[in-house]
Amino acid sequence: MSEDFMILSKVFTKLTEDFRFLTKDSRKLTEPIFQMTEHLKYLSKHPRTIVQTLLQNSIKMSELE
Repeated sequence: MSEDFMILSKVFTKLTEDFRFLTKDSRKLTEPIFQMTEHLKYLSKHPRTIVQTLLQNSIKMSELE
C-alpha cells in the first residue's frame, strides 16, 4: 500500500505543479480544472483504475527516458 501512496503522492505533486503553471494565465485554467475534476470523480469510484493507470503511465515515462 505504501508504494501506491508514493505513486499517488507523485501524481498530486505533478498536478499541483501544473496548477501553478496554469494560474499564470487564468483563461487557460477553467477547462483543465474541469477535466481534472471529472477525471478524479471517475477515478474515486474506481480505485483500482487509479493504480493501473499510474503504473501504465510510469512504464510509458520510463520508456521515454
